[in-house]
Amino acid sequence: MLLLQYKTIFCFSITLFKFFRMTCVFCNTARFLQLTKIIN
Repeated sequence: MLLLQYKTIFCFSITLFKFFRMTCVFCNTARFLQLTKIIN
């Protein structure tokens, strides 16, 4: 029972981490595009 709980928390953490990383990549790309737009 406890093992199942840990597994759920672990899977949830990985999903959350992937989501945050994806969001960070998106934000950085947007910022990079803005910078290049300013330069050009």
